[in-house]
Amino acid sequence: LGILLANKAGQNGPTHVSAVRSESVLAGKVHVGDRFASIDGEDVSRMNSKEITTIMARKSDFEREIVFVPLQSTKSNAEWI
Repeated sequence: LGILLANKAGQNGPTHVSAVRSESVLAGKVHVGDRFASIDGEDVSRMNSKEITTIMARKSDFEREIVFVPLQSTKSNAEWI
Protein backbone atom coordinates (compact mmCIF):
# COMPACT_ATOMS: atom_id res chain seq x y z
CA LEU A 1 0.00 0.00 0.00
CA GLY A 2 2.93 2.33 0.43
CA ILE A 3 2.21 3.40 3.99
CA LEU A 4 4.17 2.85 7.19
CA LEU A 5 2.45 2.06 10.49
CA ALA A 6 3.52 2.97 14.02
CA ASN A 7 2.43 2.95 17.64
CA LYS A 8 3.56 5.26 20.40
CA ALA A 9 6.56 3.78 22.21
CA GLY A 10 5.51 1.13 24.71
CA GLN A 11 1.86 1.12 23.61
CA ASN A 12 -0.23 -1.39 21.71
CA GLY A 13 -2.60 1.02 20.05
CA PRO A 14 -3.95 2.96 18.42
CA THR A 15 -1.93 2.33 15.29
CA HIS A 16 -1.38 5.37 13.14
CA VAL A 17 0.13 6.17 9.76
CA SER A 18 3.74 7.28 10.24
CA ALA A 19 4.59 7.85 6.55
CA VAL A 20 2.94 7.74 3.13
CA ARG A 21 5.15 7.07 0.12
CA SER A 22 4.61 9.44 -2.78
CA GLU A 23 3.87 6.52 -5.16
CA SER A 24 1.26 5.02 -2.81
CA VAL A 25 -2.30 4.57 -4.06
CA LEU A 26 -3.26 6.26 -0.79
CA ALA A 27 -1.11 9.38 -1.31
CA GLY A 28 -3.30 12.43 -0.80
CA LYS A 29 -6.07 10.35 0.80
CA VAL A 30 -4.33 9.19 3.97
CA HIS A 31 -2.02 11.40 6.01
CA VAL A 32 0.62 11.01 8.69
CA GLY A 33 -1.13 10.72 12.04
CA ASP A 34 -4.36 9.20 10.70
CA ARG A 35 -5.44 6.24 12.84
CA PHE A 36 -6.67 2.83 11.67
CA ALA A 37 -10.30 2.21 12.64
CA SER A 38 -11.29 -0.94 10.74
CA ILE A 39 -10.35 -3.34 7.97
CA ASP A 40 -13.25 -4.99 6.14
CA GLY A 41 -15.55 -4.21 9.06
CA GLU A 42 -13.18 -5.66 11.68
CA ASP A 43 -12.39 -3.18 14.46
CA VAL A 44 -8.62 -2.67 14.53
CA SER A 45 -8.63 0.58 16.51
CA ARG A 46 -6.92 -1.03 19.52
CA MET A 47 -4.55 -3.31 17.62
CA ASN A 48 -0.84 -2.69 17.35
CA SER A 49 0.97 -2.27 14.04
CA LYS A 50 2.13 -5.90 13.98
CA GLU A 51 -1.44 -7.19 14.34
CA ILE A 52 -2.71 -4.86 11.60
CA THR A 53 0.17 -5.82 9.30
CA THR A 54 -0.73 -9.50 9.80
CA ILE A 55 -4.37 -8.83 8.83
CA MET A 56 -3.31 -6.81 5.78
CA ALA A 57 -0.87 -9.53 4.64
CA ARG A 58 -3.54 -12.21 5.02
CA LYS A 59 -5.86 -10.21 2.75
CA SER A 60 -3.22 -8.96 0.30
CA ASP A 61 -4.75 -10.76 -2.71
CA PHE A 62 -8.18 -9.22 -2.15
CA GLU A 63 -9.78 -5.80 -2.34
CA ARG A 64 -10.09 -4.34 1.15
CA GLU A 65 -12.04 -1.56 2.82
CA ILE A 66 -9.87 0.32 5.27
CA VAL A 67 -11.34 3.01 7.47
CA PHE A 68 -9.05 5.68 8.91
CA VAL A 69 -9.79 8.34 11.49
CA PRO A 70 -8.12 11.57 10.37
CA LEU A 71 -5.66 13.13 12.80
CA GLN A 72 -7.58 16.40 13.09
CA SER A 73 -11.11 15.03 13.00
CA THR A 74 -13.48 12.57 14.61
CA LYS A 75 -15.11 11.82 11.24
CA SER A 76 -14.01 8.54 9.59
CA ASN A 77 -13.02 8.30 5.93
CA ALA A 78 -13.40 4.97 4.14
CA GLU A 79 -10.90 4.19 1.41
CA TRP A 80 -11.33 1.22 -0.92
CA ILE A 81 -8.08 -0.43 -1.87
